[in-house]
Amino acid sequence: MNRRTFLQSAATCAAWLATPALAMPFRAATSSEYPRQLKLHNPYTGERLNLPYWEDGQYINDSLVAFSHLLRDFHSDASRAVDPGLLDLLYQLQNRLDNFNEIQVISAYRTTDTNRLLREQGFQVSDRSMHTEARAVDIVLPGSELREVRRAANSLKQGGVGYYPKQGFIHLDTGRVRYW
Repeated sequence: MNRRTFLQSAATCAAWLATPALAMPFRAATSSEYPRQLKLHNPYTGERLNLPYWEDGQYINDSLVAFSHLLRDFHSDASRAVDPGLLDLLYQLQNRLDNFNEIQVISAYRTTDTNRLLREQGFQVSDRSMHTEARAVDIVLPGSELREVRRAANSLKQGGVGYYPKQGFIHLDTGRVRYW
């Protein structure tokens, strides 16, 4: 770990610990005593997963493979290993909202070809989209208002949060902290 990464990690931990109202639920949700589980649904393929992806202090490889498959580019059927931090982000978001309903996946991994095609069709997609790195997901969380999901995601201060109320989804990624 280089000095910059260490300092960023230390600053994040210090900020988290300095926020008592937020610290306890997050700590309990990510303790090594508890498995982390997600329920995802891809409405385009009809696939569903309800699996633990982390337990006993480590990620479960078979589950990561299964989640990577569900989060694949359904246009081309291509998949890429999902960033486990993205799953953690979804898990933390659900804990923050106290909403463990099945997450609806609107878009996740996209090949560069699919990404380019969507941009050419007029969709708001970046040419350097984190979707092409399997580090982004667009979701709907039934049982929570979209603006509540945005507020909760912003409060986590972990990656990018895009708010698309007209389209009806929230974008999350594991890049640098930013909001739009």
